[in-house]
Amino acid sequence: MTTPSLPKPLVPPTWWGLALRSIVAVGILFGANIAAGAIVYKVVPSDNLSHYQQLWAVSAIFIIVFLLVWAAVATWIKLVERRPFSITGMRFHRKWASGLAVGTLLSAAIVVATRALSTSLFPNAPREVIDGSQLGEATWLTFTVFILGRAFFLQGIPEELLFRGWLFQLLPQRPKVTLAFTTAVFTVIHLISNGGQQSTLDRFLYLMLPLGFGLLAGTLVMQTGNFWQAAGIHGGFHVGTVLSAFVMPSSMVAIDWVVIGTGYLVVAVGLLKFGKRRRQANVISS
Repeated sequence: MTTPSLPKPLVPPTWWGLALRSIVAVGILFGANIAAGAIVYKVVPSDNLSHYQQLWAVSAIFIIVFLLVWAAVATWIKLVERRPFSITGMRFHRKWASGLAVGTLLSAAIVVATRALSTSLFPNAPREVIDGSQLGEATWLTFTVFILGRAFFLQGIPEELLFRGWLFQLLPQRPKVTLAFTTAVFTVIHLISNGGQQSTLDRFLYLMLPLGFGLLAGTLVMQTGNFWQAAGIHGGFHVGTVLSAFVMPSSMVAIDWVVIGTGYLVVAVGLLKFGKRRRQANVISS
């Protein structure tokens, strides 16, 4: 009995097909952020909201961003890739929670350890002391929901769904090319991110962060087949930055970005060198 072949994608996974998908992925991400903000502030005008209420409103934006990205990716995969959504790996299988937890803990540990190292090696870097008074009337519950929502629903899960879920499946027979391609696109889009950069040089130095944890996220997906580990690595970076701020209550500067990014790269390169690829990738191309 023969297995029926899957239909070819409407857009082939050639160089121009990959470029088109990259543009679409970035458009989905930015479009979802803009649309989610517009929806929430249309329903709940921010003019008269307290800081406490603003945190909840922004947390709602995080959830909507995730839902919009998920819907857009699911639609594209069904209509263009002509594959089931399960190829992304974003399924609630028996290892999803453990994968998310492992990725989060590993990533947060890397951030805290490397930031402590950077602070000790470069104590005279121009870091500004963080003032926690802006939390105002926010409760620990509100603060926790806000931090975890930003880490996972705004960034970790939707961005990994795009880059280590959908785009990671395009060239299953060329895993190293896939790893390089997705990491490069993911890194470059952070040139326009807002992470405290003050100059053009800062913008390029900041890229060490997405380059480092993006490479580690892709390496883990390639070696374990667990999408949720990548989501954990990404979300864990943001959790780690918050945790490290409690230990070292000062803003991060460019040298911190470089040291933290290097820490991620060291772990990723170590896994690439000594780890074993165990994944049987789902085939999009036919």
